[in-house]
Amino acid sequence: METLRGKIISKAFVIALGISAAALVMLGGCANTSGDDSGQKTVAAPSFSPASGSYDSAQKVSIATATEAASIRYTNDGTEPTDSYGTLYSEPLSVGATETIKAIAYRSGWTSSIVSSSTFTIAGVTNNWVVGFSQIGSESDWRDADTRSIQNAFNADTSFTLLYSDAQQKQENQIAALRSFIARPVDCIIFTAIVEAGFGTVLQEAKTAGIPVIMVDRDVQSSDQSLRKAIIGSNFEKEGEKAATWLASYLTTKGIDDGSTTVNIVELQGTAGSAPTIDRKAGFATIMAAHSNWKITQSETGNFTSSDGKTVMAKFLANDRAIQVLYAHNDGMALGAIQAIKDAGLKPGTDITIIGVDSIKTALQAIVAGEMNCSVECSPLIGPQAVTAVTALRNGTSISTRIWTNEGIFDATNAAAALPTREY
Repeated sequence: METLRGKIISKAFVIALGISAAALVMLGGCANTSGDDSGQKTVAAPSFSPASGSYDSAQKVSIATATEAASIRYTNDGTEPTDSYGTLYSEPLSVGATETIKAIAYRSGWTSSIVSSSTFTIAGVTNNWVVGFSQIGSESDWRDADTRSIQNAFNADTSFTLLYSDAQQKQENQIAALRSFIARPVDCIIFTAIVEAGFGTVLQEAKTAGIPVIMVDRDVQSSDQSLRKAIIGSNFEKEGEKAATWLASYLTTKGIDDGSTTVNIVELQGTAGSAPTIDRKAGFATIMAAHSNWKITQSETGNFTSSDGKTVMAKFLANDRAIQVLYAHNDGMALGAIQAIKDAGLKPGTDITIIGVDSIKTALQAIVAGEMNCSVECSPLIGPQAVTAVTALRNGTSISTRIWTNEGIFDATNAAAALPTREY
């Protein structure tokens, strides 16, 4: 009979002793992975440090998996994470109040792990506030940077516990998340409205429960604004005005606009009914009114996504190849449109002047490459201002109902200089 050498056991010896598969695994040492019925490897379940339990002070909680090169997503709002839903784990979480964290680990080509859950009970913290944050989704690099900014700012302060919910571009998911925050109840709600209308009822429920609401980036319709404490973000209408003002100067400098010949402009709008779409369109129209020869010949929503921007721009070009200017309500749509312009055999930035909004890194790179002409800045780095505002509310201090972010504009004169320090 073959002897036992290291961790290798002959099949005959195993059968003779009647050793089970589970026992064999133990004899072979701890494994980081297992397989399913198809033989595909399974990612090891996430573990938490410190472990679930009761603590007298706020904790920094790390999440790890024994599987190399695996990623982890987590939730702390009661929902189940998946390999495409939940917050991508990148650094220890600040837990300053009782909460349950659920996590899943996943790796391409492997079976995702089971969901691990850990509950932390925090006692002895008298000034901790639980903040519910409802984000509309992850439709762009800008949105991801906005989410990270808010999460990082609150997680860095152990006197706050942030509950995060991703609405995945659906208003009904966002309303459900707000109601879950109210039911908990949280001490404050932060959220970005996917569209302006339809939030009045749930905002009234939050007000009745005594929970202050702070909007970030996008506001609700004017009739509901008395139900929230403040809005932190950009002046979208001013962004539209900046875009048109820059365009007027550029077209004159390039000899494209003589003041009488028609300038053919197409517009890629953002999500229909959203605050930035409404205001960026209105701001552009304000300046455009002084240029009677400017004509928006085609205008359609691209839903703030690169893929839709490409599709709609291709349709615009199929209808009319004499387009001179593209005004896109965000850089993502502008970048998608650039590919459609190339596919049509035209030169973006030369044959068609391209203006976007947001000033994301890839847009600045496109400007440097000469494929885009201008991007009006709309900063997503709202997190520190949000923490300041919520801290003031906790301390009983009044805050301004309108808190603006500071922003600029980028073109061929300054885009290259801004790139090395661009965070998004």
